[in-house]
Amino acid sequence: MWSDKAFEEAHHALMRTEKLIAARRFTDVGSLIVRFDAPPSVMAAGAFRPQYDFDARRLQNLAGECCYVAMHLLAADGAAVLAFTWLQSDSSAERFVRTFAARPEEQMASLAVQCAFEHIEHTCMSDPWWSNLKRPMQAALVERVRRANSLAYRQSPRCLSYRIRYANWPVADIRRS
Repeated sequence: MWSDKAFEEAHHALMRTEKLIAARRFTDVGSLIVRFDAPPSVMAAGAFRPQYDFDARRLQNLAGECCYVAMHLLAADGAAVLAFTWLQSDSSAERFVRTFAARPEEQMASLAVQCAFEHIEHTCMSDPWWSNLKRPMQAALVERVRRANSLAYRQSPRCLSYRIRYANWPVADIRRS
């Protein structure tokens, strides 16, 4: 039942976004673009309903009507690029992204990796990067995926707090619209 509800809400958010883009109402879609000075070792694409922000504050109750944030962590011009997008009318989504943007730049790559493993179904990584992680680091990321796919999972408010350095990609540029 919860999966069906989440699917319906996600589809509704996608349709609203597509209508805004088709109507060329780009200012109604918020974005945060972070360009890094290193190639990505992790890539991800998807949308999710954030329960907590990067300051460990509750954003929304997932049992009610929820906002969505889209996350794309991809390669462009040989370097990693992170794009968060959301509907400007969704204040909880905007707060989620604002708390990410307020993190120190040296934490952003690792927080993006954590967020991808916590929230994004379509996440992949390079074998050399994964093989070079220490076993406890690998276990922590696998546990994020395992818990996120469990119906019994109760997300911790500190799920996206910076604790482990997963990536060392220097920030080249941050743009918000």
